[in-house]
Amino acid sequence: YMGLFSSLLKSRCRIMAQQPKPVDGDIVTKQLDTLKKVFAEADTDKNGTLSPKEVHAVYAKLGFKFNEMQAQFITKIADANSSGSLDFHQFCHLYGFLSDIN
Repeated sequence: YMGLFSSLLKSRCRIMAQQPKPVDGDIVTKQLDTLKKVFAEADTDKNGTLSPKEVHAVYAKLGFKFNEMQAQFITKIADANSSGSLDFHQFCHLYGFLSDIN
């Protein structure tokens, strides 16, 4: 299961990196405002990105069930620029992807 998830997420992230789209291309504009608030609250150190620990906490609040190790794995795969954390754009794409398979 994790292998399939990894392949799907890697493919989506490769496409994101090659052809950046506006965030609201994947997520309804109404949801975008909500996600901005959620992202801002989850960014506890206020550095503009979410660490794997912050990713775990915010997605748990959003109803996704995965542990901290899975959150690290998901963050690593969704992190298109290999920074070790997710910016808002990456967070939204990951949310869209997880919503599609949930």
